[in-house]
Amino acid sequence: MAITKVTTNTTNGMSVTDAIDGTVTQVTNKSQELGKDEFLQLLVAQMKNQDPLNPTDSSQSIAQMAQFSALEQMQNLNTTMTSMQNYQTANTLVNNAVMIGKTVSAITSTGNMVSGVINAVGVSDDGVTALYSVTDSDKKTTIIEAGDIVSISQS
Repeated sequence: MAITKVTTNTTNGMSVTDAIDGTVTQVTNKSQELGKDEFLQLLVAQMKNQDPLNPTDSSQSIAQMAQFSALEQMQNLNTTMTSMQNYQTANTLVNNAVMIGKTVSAITSTGNMVSGVINAVGVSDDGVTALYSVTDSDKKTTIIEAGDIVSISQS
């Protein structure tokens, strides 16, 4: 029985040993996830160590390649979504920067009336909702959302 050992260079400790057609393939993965590189290494190790007289069913190989392809597509989608979220956050900031220096009146989510000058623009954690830092005549600063504003005027 052959033993193939594949080790990755990530952190945390996890070890997986899998028996495939009488061949033991051991993967030591120091993270909680099996990435596409580790998946491909495992697939190659399986193919190298299979019994030539009793090869692995081709449908299993096709299924594993489909899983590999799906994993890669999900990673690409995740990268694209992250880029889109970063773009949306930057776009929200740029579009709302024109509000700096304007005097606004707003009703906060707690029902308080706030009037003052916008001195900074930000975004909520989701990167979508514009937030404004408003300083009133008493130098008190309040964070409001764009939807809280009821009137806008030049300073």
